[in-house]
Amino acid sequence: ALRTGDFLQLAQDEKGYLLLNAAGQPVGRLSKKFTAPPGLSCLSARVHAVLTWRKSDSAPEYQDRCQSERWEVVLPELVFGPVASS
Repeated sequence: ALRTGDFLQLAQDEKGYLLLNAAGQPVGRLSKKFTAPPGLSCLSARVHAVLTWRKSDSAPEYQDRCQSERWEVVLPELVFGPVASS
């Protein structure tokens, strides 16, 4: 139900960073290697695109880990800036 331009929230949990829709439901997770830029916070997050990924798009060594033949992936646009002081 996501569309390009929809607002997202970037949240952090014990596994890393995840993307939440406007209702607070998880719609994606960032790579485990992702780290936010030091000293900056996420000022805005939006859906840049929703891509369809297929098992055959994955490298052969990872295909046995795929649980579906095809799925959608949210590509976010994240804008970072200085942490606002109060």
